[in-house]
Amino acid sequence: MKRSRLYTSEVRRFVLAATERIEGSSVVPALEHLDETQWFDREAIERYRWKKIERLLEHLYTYVPYYRDVFDQLGIRPGDIRTVEDFGKIPIVAKKDIRENLLRMQATGSSTPMKIVRAQTGGTTGEPLRFLRNADCNAFTRAALLRCYTWTGYRLGDPMMFLTGGSLLGPPQTWKQKAAFRLMNYHFMPGFRLRRETLPEYVRCIRAKKIRFLRGFSTLIHQLAELCETAGITDIRFRAIYPTAEMLTKTQLARIERVFQCEVFDQYGCAEINALANECEKGGFHINEEHAMVEVVRSEKTGNDGLVVTDLDNYAQPFVRYFIGDRGSIATDKCPCGRELIRLQEFLGRSSDAIYLPSGERYPGVFFHHLFGHFEGVTQFQVVQEKRGELRFRLVRNDRYRPSDETEIRKLAIEHTGIDPELEYVAEIERSPSGKITSVINAVDNV
Repeated sequence: MKRSRLYTSEVRRFVLAATERIEGSSVVPALEHLDETQWFDREAIERYRWKKIERLLEHLYTYVPYYRDVFDQLGIRPGDIRTVEDFGKIPIVAKKDIRENLLRMQATGSSTPMKIVRAQTGGTTGEPLRFLRNADCNAFTRAALLRCYTWTGYRLGDPMMFLTGGSLLGPPQTWKQKAAFRLMNYHFMPGFRLRRETLPEYVRCIRAKKIRFLRGFSTLIHQLAELCETAGITDIRFRAIYPTAEMLTKTQLARIERVFQCEVFDQYGCAEINALANECEKGGFHINEEHAMVEVVRSEKTGNDGLVVTDLDNYAQPFVRYFIGDRGSIATDKCPCGRELIRLQEFLGRSSDAIYLPSGERYPGVFFHHLFGHFEGVTQFQVVQEKRGELRFRLVRNDRYRPSDETEIRKLAIEHTGIDPELEYVAEIERSPSGKITSVINAVDNV
């Protein structure tokens, strides 16, 4: 069985394990476990995942009132669900269903004691969804994310910087967290203070701490790259960068790789169900199947094909067949890296990011990432539709923006959508409470 080197040293391995005992966490053993399961063959992966599904189903019926009623209405018991097709009988739920049944979707008990953690979504498109998660689930998802870092050369103890916002792990609060994060060699910098005048603080930290790996909101990482490029800073080199929360345009991605001379590895998740998929060293976008089951289905609630996800580890408030609001497709062929975890083949963005054409047809918002990716003079963009057949582009320009770009942007928008957009030039684009930039806002409806 293949094994990756997880730690910078055996000493660090034991120190981290001791710290986890103090903190009451179980990330390290979960990581060591996932380091083995990633090399399971396809049959073993499916057996592993199905055992977790069976345990979750029994928990649902015994301890979660909402799902007990669902099973009773369907006239089935957990033992009747023996295949993926049977599993598909469980109704899909959306965020609206969870809000309306919040308490009844929470577990009233468990076969083993659970430490409960409160969490919430970023509220990017409206009111945040508040929910519960058990601490063991938190640990498992953190381990899954760490495992994916190791695919790109990271080992526990390597210096990593986080460009943090209102979410994205966040700096440590308690003395236990501070001790654990210090041992992990994590360094936190406030992403929203990143400006031309504050750039020297960030550069000093990167140099002094010998930062090798960088994780943060995509637009913040791009902002750091742009500021460094403008300032003529050429000595900052990372081994790997992990952007999250927002999609990068091709131009933004090219700048990040050019400035920092390293590969950028994509990752996919959400506040409700963390650590869903990560890119490996060979470019495969693997789903963490030990943690989540991902289906591509047409939801009757939205009328869109989309990703439906089940969290196999959250027993406090289970997300089962949850319509996550994103669209994509799944590849089942084997990745050159040798891992047989299935992969996301194509990610098309959030279904709610679609806009309406003059004909009334919905058009994917991911188009605008490709559109503005052709213009180096556009640093950030936001597309807003408040009425069908109308569009407003909010653009943050840089010194590469040319007068002819406006003409070309209008031309391409009309060619592809049939809408002549209003262009609004702004100094910056407002972020959500979680710190994200919503690239496409459909204010016509709330699908």
